This record gives sequence, structure tokens and C-alpha cells, in this order.
Amino acid sequence: MYFNDSGEQFTECDSEREYFVAAEIYISNAAGATLRKYKKQGDEVRPRDKPSWLGLGKGLPTESGHWRPAICKLTKESNVERCLLNIYVDESILFQTVYVHLLCQTDIRPADDSLFFRKDCVVIQSTEKQKWVACDNAEPVYLQISRPGLRNLWISLLRSYAIPEIYGRWLNRLNASGIEKEGGSYRIWREVQLTVTQGRNLGATNFEDIDNEAEFKDIDVYCEVRLNDTTYARTTTKKGLGHPEWHESFVFSDLPPFESLEIVVFKEKKVLRPSVLGKVFIDLVTFRRAELLEGWYPVHCTNFSSQLQSGDLRLKIRVNEEIILPHHSYEAIVQETIVQQIQEAAEWEVERASHQTIFRGNTIFTKTMEKCIAWYGRSFLEASIGTVLRRLLSEKIAIEVDPIRSGKNAKDVGRHVELLIHWCKEFWEKIYAVREDCPNELRSLLGKIRILVEEHGRKTGILAKMQEQRPWQSVSAFIFLRFIVPGILHPHLFGLCSGLPDPAIQRSLKLVAKVIQSMANLNTADQREISMSGIRDFIKDNMPRMMDYLATVSTPKPSMYSSFRFEERNDRYSLNNLIQKKARLSTLERESVPASPHYIDPSREMAIIISNVIRHSRDPSSKIRPRVLGDQNLEHLCSTCFDVEGEALHRVNELATQLSRERKKVFTSTTWSRSNSSSTQEPLTSTPALDSGHKISIHSTRPASTTLPQVILQPVVEILSGRANPSTNPTAVGYSQSEKADPVVTNTGGSSLQKSLDPPASDSLDDGAKRKRSFIRGIFGGEPKNSGRPR
Repeated sequence: MYFNDSGEQFTECDSEREYFVAAEIYISNAAGATLRKYKKQGDEVRPRDKPSWLGLGKGLPTESGHWRPAICKLTKESNVERCLLNIYVDESILFQTVYVHLLCQTDIRPADDSLFFRKDCVVIQSTEKQKWVACDNAEPVYLQISRPGLRNLWISLLRSYAIPEIYGRWLNRLNASGIEKEGGSYRIWREVQLTVTQGRNLGATNFEDIDNEAEFKDIDVYCEVRLNDTTYARTTTKKGLGHPEWHESFVFSDLPPFESLEIVVFKEKKVLRPSVLGKVFIDLVTFRRAELLEGWYPVHCTNFSSQLQSGDLRLKIRVNEEIILPHHSYEAIVQETIVQQIQEAAEWEVERASHQTIFRGNTIFTKTMEKCIAWYGRSFLEASIGTVLRRLLSEKIAIEVDPIRSGKNAKDVGRHVELLIHWCKEFWEKIYAVREDCPNELRSLLGKIRILVEEHGRKTGILAKMQEQRPWQSVSAFIFLRFIVPGILHPHLFGLCSGLPDPAIQRSLKLVAKVIQSMANLNTADQREISMSGIRDFIKDNMPRMMDYLATVSTPKPSMYSSFRFEERNDRYSLNNLIQKKARLSTLERESVPASPHYIDPSREMAIIISNVIRHSRDPSSKIRPRVLGDQNLEHLCSTCFDVEGEALHRVNELATQLSRERKKVFTSTTWSRSNSSSTQEPLTSTPALDSGHKISIHSTRPASTTLPQVILQPVVEILSGRANPSTNPTAVGYSQSEKADPVVTNTGGSSLQKSLDPPASDSLDDGAKRKRSFIRGIFGGEPKNSGRPR
């Protein structure tokens, strides 16, 4: 056993593996009451305060609680497929043990930042049989891990020991090489995108209340988002006299099978517990996949009658659900040349634009660059402005340097100018300090753009001074104008804060953004707010550092792609063992666990791209082929996407057909055994064998289902046309890590059709005739009830 500099422990053992990480765990008041309070030496005894509901709506998903330091120990037991997560609080008290090998991968996911206004949180959902806890507590486990990279590593590590949602394990398919087993037919991935835009007439229960302003006086409301009765996110608290505006977006990915979405609207009170104002119920099963729906949804009261409406919520909802094949199925499309293609697009853009209009408009190239910068630079943006920006928001800094807007005298305006310079320094110092952390993918793109603009300037013969500044201005046009400055102006759109800032604080952010952008433009102040001497001096003094910043972020490192560097030895040990663990998994299992450094699922992303291509290129007269597009390369891409989609549908139909055959075989065997039984005919309590020496074992962490997912059984045309809706409970095929066999669940009782074919009992029939007739009935008598076959 070893200890690193941060106090984390690690061990190296071949037979039994252990991983440790320091974290913080959220403990509700109900769970914390059973724990011994850790008392440090010298602590003063203070009288206990009376509990209050003040601040309950500030981010807690269920009830008030607190965060405590914890040590998480993940143990893979030797010689058995068991993996335990022990959570210790106060250094030595075992608070909870989670049986990770019994969890589904969808039970382990990142927690939305809005739940606690904390980043890098993990939620682990489990039932009573999947964990041991020191108290009677059915709440999920919420952990906060110190760094985003370490958080993603631990999510992948936990998921590598959990059960993936894979269908058709017992088909024993081989991959393209014919050597390695795929481990199933396909995976299923689900996602819900939700935007809570605004409320209307919240609190009004009849038409007379709508025009009554007093009804909405001092009403503070927030919303909780629940999927399958589990809280996933919440909005900020807004005061809007019954008409609050949020404009807050949420993305819930890697979801288990879902049925409904519920949005609970709470009304905060000054002293008492927040009360439920109403609920919005949305049936997600009826949604067409990948289609954005926006509209007003009624808020139904819960205290008197669900038919009584208490306002409306304007929502945007998109539901995604994709069938994911093994990665080799996408080899005809995957080229991994996105960086090179963007560089070629930059060359095309520079050759066709003048020096006055280069990179100024919203072209395909500039929009693509914005997406790439937003993807590769998420952590970089957080490191650059996240901490300072949230400090400005928490301190509620209101700056106004325009005397016409503020109506203040020159002395007060001077103080606001000094305050603006102070916060500009705070932002700029942090931005400049993390310049070396710019991802290498962005460095490569920005460096290519700078070189192209330099060559373009020499060819066109522009002025020497302009030729010197133009390449650096092209770099700042992307890294500042389209990334850092929008992050300052609209932090809620980049995940830097929850909800829209107040108007006064928005004005402060706008002034800071103007100063930073003027400095990035490499010219003197030309706007009224930044023409004051103090601000102009700040820009002039920091111009050399700005040039150094632009040079750093546009100079690629020797390696083409960014590498994930762990700060602790324990982190490297966990990553190495994750790589070794994935190497021992089957193809679909291995691909279901995201890998470093970016922890993305390439097969899932390809499935999403293919679905979008098919959706927008389908021939209206035919659901199974693309329309004529007039471009050979584009038509080839669409045709390849349809081929991949055809393979997915073939695997779906193959699994459905195979399951139907196995059910028929099981039903026939059951009917034969019943005919030979001399006892009273009753439904069998055990599942019969499929064939000699192979029993159907059912090992699942979820309740057994007698129906297949509807997405497996729907007609091909419906799935291709996008009209297919999954079933309300598409339970994944469960398995034990030792056998990993798909269950075939059947109802052994006879069907109505079977009973109608039964002849009257006759004493004259001998046993042989009875067995023969029973055998014929087993072949032609139909399927049992609840077999899951499409009607």
C-alpha cells in the first residue's frame, strides 16, 4: 500500500485490484443523522440551530444536506466477477458499499451541474439489492471528484465493471476479421435534450387570476426535471410575477429506458419549505426521434385535482435513440481526417476572400471552426475564465461607465472605471496564465490559419503594417471573437454558470468583453466605453502579452493530438488498468466504455451522424434509398449510410427472428412435457432447456420483462422513416458476468388459441395417441401469451 502527495492510496496486485480516489460525497440530513459526527480536537460545543428551509431551492435535488470528504475504494475481487465500491467518510467510517458488477452502465453517469451548482459530479443509481448502506437510505450516491479528467476516468473505470445494454449476446457473432467475438448484435443509446424557456401565468388557477397582478406578487419559482421519477436537473430560482424567464438548456445522455418526463414547478417561501406549484407530464414514448418540438405545456396542480391548470411552461424537447453497431461496421465512413479537412477548407476560404472580408462572415468554414473550438476547448475555456466569471457573478458586480445610462456624477463614474479595469485585469491575468494549456488540435488549426493568411497577404500585396497584423487578427477572430468573448457575454450557453445573469451583471460582463475584444483586435480603443484614459492605458500596456498569447495558441506542439497527462501516480495506475480491462472485453463491451483522452464513444457518434444523413437525404417516394443530390461524393456518402443502416436493421430482424424460433422451441418442449405429465396441468415454475446441456439462465439486475423492445420488432419501413417509437420499457438483456447469456422469457401457460384446438377428453385414447396429438398441437397450436411478438 502506498500514499501519494495528495493523500490518495494505491496498491499494485495482480490477483486483486484496488483503486482509491479522494472525493466529496453528498449526504442528506436523513442519512447524516445515523453517522457519528466527527469531532476534531479543540472544536467548541455550540447550541444546535433550529432547522430551516431557507436556501433549500439553491440546488438540492431532494432535501437539505451537506458535503463531506470521502475516500472511494474500488475493489475487483480475485477469481470472481465481483467489483465493490466502498465509500468511507471521516477517513475510516464505511458509509456505503455499492455492488458495481450488479449495476447497469446507465446507472453510472455524470450529474448535471445544476443539481448542486458543483462541477465534476458523478451520480450512481442503485437499488436496495445492489448496495449496502449504513442507514435506511434509498438515495443515489452523489460524488464530486476534483478534476474533470479524473472524473471521466472513474466513470469509465466503474462502467467497465458494470453491465452494458447489449442485445443478442447469445448469437456469438464474430467481427470482420472472423477471430474476435463481437459480444452481441448491437447496443442502444438514448438522450433527451430539454430547454426550459419561460413560464406563463404560473400560480393562476382560473381565468380571473390571469389579469390579477397581485396574484403573482413576490413569487419565486424554480423547476426540477425528473426522468422515470429520478431528479436529473433543476433550474435557477427566478422572480417573474408569474412570467419568469429561464432559457436554460439541459442534455441528459446515456439514459436507461425511459417512459416519461416530469417537470415539477416549485414556489419558494421565505421561511417555510418550498411548495409544489404544479407539474408538467410529458410522455416521451410518443416523440419522433431526433425531432425538435417546442411549445407551451400546461402545469397541472397537484394539491386538488390534476385537471386544474396553474399556468404553462414553454419547453423545447428533442429525444434521441440510436442503434449502435460494432465500430468496424462504420469503417466505410470513418476516415479520422477532420483536422485535415478543416485545414483544406481554410485554404479554400482564404483563396476566395479579400483581406477586408476574410473570416468576417458566417460561412461553412467559420461555423465548423466554432464547433471544433467549442468541442476541443471546453476545459480550456473553463480554465481561462470560469473561476473569475463565477466570482463576479457571486459578488454581484454591477459596473456602468456611461454617465448617460447611470445618471451619476464624474466621481462615481471614475470609481466604476477603476472597478472595470480591476475586473479586466482579473480576467486577462487568468486567460494569459493558462495559454500553454490550449489543446494541440486548436493550436494546429489556428497555426494553419495564420500561415494561410500570411501567404495570402504576400500574394495580394497589402500594406506592410496590415500584412503584419492581419495573420494575428485572424487568430484572434476565432479564439477571442468566436470563443472566449462569447463565453464572457453568455456564460450560461457554455456551461460556465446556471441561468441568465441579472441585467446589471450582464452589463458588467459586456463591458469586460468589449475591453478584452478590443485588445484582441490589436488596435486602439474606438468605442465610447473603452476610450477613457485608464482603459486605454490598460490595453496599451498588455499589447505585447496579447501578441505572445496569440503566438502560443497558434503554434502546434510536436504531437498532433493532445495527450491526457495525469498528475498523480494513482491516476496513471487506474488508467493503465482500465486499458488492460478493456482489452479483455468483447468488441461491443469494450466500445461501450469511453477511452481517454476525450472519453468519447466513436461508434455512438457515427450512429448519430448516419441517422442525420439518412433523415435529410431520404427519397420521399422511397424510405430505403437516398434521393438524387447532384454530387457524386455526397451521393456516395448517403448510399454508404443507407448500407450501414441496412446492416443495423438486418441485425434487429435477425435477433427478433431468432428469439421467435427459440420461443417456439421452448413452447413446443413445454407442451410435450405437459402431455406426458400425469399430474394436474399447471404453468411450469422453471424455464425449460433450449437444447441438450444448455439451460436458459436469467441473471438480471432489473425486473424481468416478458416483451422485447419494440425497436427490435418494428417493421423495417417504420424504423427507416423515423416513425418508430421504442417501447415504454425496452429492458436490456441482463446477464451475469460469468455466463453472459441472453434470457428467453416465456409464459408456459397455454394460449387461448391453443385451448380452442384442444379436443374433448376421451377415455378411449391411449397414451401414445395423446402424446402424438399433443405434439401436433405444439407445432401448429400458435404462440403463448405475452410472447412479445408484433401484432
